[in-house]
Amino acid sequence: MDKHVSKGKRHLAVKIVAAVLAVLLVGAGAAYAWWRNSIEEGRRAMTEAVTQRAREQEGTIEYDGKRWALNEDVVTVCFIGYDNTGDGENKGGQSDTVLVVALDTATGSARAINVPRDSMVTVDACSGDSFAGQTTEQLCLQYSYGDGGHRSSELTTNAVSRLFYNVPINYYFTLNISGVADLNDAVGGVTLTALQDIPDVGIWEGQKVTLLGDVAKRYVQYRESDATGSLGRQERQIQYIQAFVSKVLSMAKSDPTRIIDLYNEAQRYTFTNLGLDEFSFLADTMLAHGVSGFDMVQLEGEMTRGDTYAEYHLDKEFLRKTVIETFYEEVE
Repeated sequence: MDKHVSKGKRHLAVKIVAAVLAVLLVGAGAAYAWWRNSIEEGRRAMTEAVTQRAREQEGTIEYDGKRWALNEDVVTVCFIGYDNTGDGENKGGQSDTVLVVALDTATGSARAINVPRDSMVTVDACSGDSFAGQTTEQLCLQYSYGDGGHRSSELTTNAVSRLFYNVPINYYFTLNISGVADLNDAVGGVTLTALQDIPDVGIWEGQKVTLLGDVAKRYVQYRESDATGSLGRQERQIQYIQAFVSKVLSMAKSDPTRIIDLYNEAQRYTFTNLGLDEFSFLADTMLAHGVSGFDMVQLEGEMTRGDTYAEYHLDKEFLRKTVIETFYEEVE
């Protein structure tokens, strides 16, 4: 009789395992179906947004003896990393990182243009909701004229668009630096070779290290006090972003729906007009074309000491060449 009971228990266990697996498979299938639907919705939304903005820039321009028109397959996102430790008139904080990501949805090619935080640009000076005129200041200060959220993000995105000869920038994605630790750990940490000594967390130049928790935040936040300190931090931030994106895309190859989890995790620390559908579409486009990261471009220029702060004066010819190559296509 014991044998019959034991046999019955085994049959019951097999049935339970089978039922659990069936539920998991159905759940996974539903999640994947939802993901594909999200991608399609994102494609529609982005196509409409990009087409509308491109129509606002109708016509062609001349450069290097050729005619160029905006590439309507290129989607642009202004990625802003900010620190909201400001107070008083600087309640919005400042933007430490500004990257313009251009993704060609037809070819999958992805380029990120880094605009140094100290770049001298035309800034919209605001007092509350009132526009007070324009002035030339460091790009990082544009964020401080807003509310520390969506308004600051819009002002910064507009300032970069002006700098890029009014190229339409479709979306912004603004991340509070306080979220770096959690997002870093959500992908299992980021491995890289340190570009600089960060003594207070025991990181030394040339050391291969997997950044975890607050150490990751410190790596991208640390800044030396000399005039070129912001450039050193900028170089580490670019390195980190490239390594982070590569890790995310690698994870998504085996399970694309993890993109959804990461997007939801990021919502606690971000301000963005880039919805989950659009985010899913961008990620899927990169995966479909086998893209593992961005082609990163650093805008050239010269760092000088201003009356009060460091000033980065951009090389105008290099800037224009970069804008043409990234956002335009040659036409007959």
